[in-house]
Amino acid sequence: MKSFLWSQHTTKELSDKIRNGQTTVILPFGSTEQHGCHLATGYDTLIAEKISYDLAQRINAFILPTFSIGEASHHLGFKGTLSFSNETLQQMLGDLCNSLIASEINNLIIVNGHGGNYHIIRTFVKNYQKTNFQIIHDGEIEILFKVILKLSNEYSNAELGLHAGYFETSLALFTHPDIVKVDELKIGSMPTNGEMWDKPQIIKLISEGLFKTSKTGIIGDPRNANAIAGKNFYELILKEYLQLCTSIK
Repeated sequence: MKSFLWSQHTTKELSDKIRNGQTTVILPFGSTEQHGCHLATGYDTLIAEKISYDLAQRINAFILPTFSIGEASHHLGFKGTLSFSNETLQQMLGDLCNSLIASEINNLIIVNGHGGNYHIIRTFVKNYQKTNFQIIHDGEIEILFKVILKLSNEYSNAELGLHAGYFETSLALFTHPDIVKVDELKIGSMPTNGEMWDKPQIIKLISEGLFKTSKTGIIGDPRNANAIAGKNFYELILKEYLQLCTSIK
């Protein structure tokens, strides 16, 4: 079975493959943070790795070692959350890209599994400009939130939730069912203005910290989550990433 994992190749194998044109790599960028009582702290990392693997198979790219800690300071009111600062993550991404350029890699695809990483990605890509090195990312379109918005015609936006709600829990039941504690499913915080989480509420959630809004750590309602819906959600996400990758040079 072919391995797409960068870390499972020798330097000679990597050199040969790069010389033969395999010059695209994928970085799974996740997070380690609370997801209520029913989801594991590492789910944002697991979903980023799952997407990365399926993407790598389709576009013949290497998968880099995962960034499993992101910017999750708004979850620090809950035990188990780990977070790096904006400055630390900017430096890590810069050092990584410098290393990839030294190995003659041309394209880096960032697969993001955590909404809190988007501003990190946007800021980094804006400031890091190198000739003949392309960074492909969804920092501007925010695929995770884009898919939730698309689904709002079919599901209640409030129920889908922004964190560990119907959307994310259904995804987990499809991709990693063993990490979901279905006997712990409970409703989280819901929007105060009806059916939608508006931008001011989202900004408040992040600036004040999730604990101020949700004592469960959940934003949304995961109680009816199911793997069938999760499969549909996952396929929509993967389709968006495949579309993003059409810009590979």
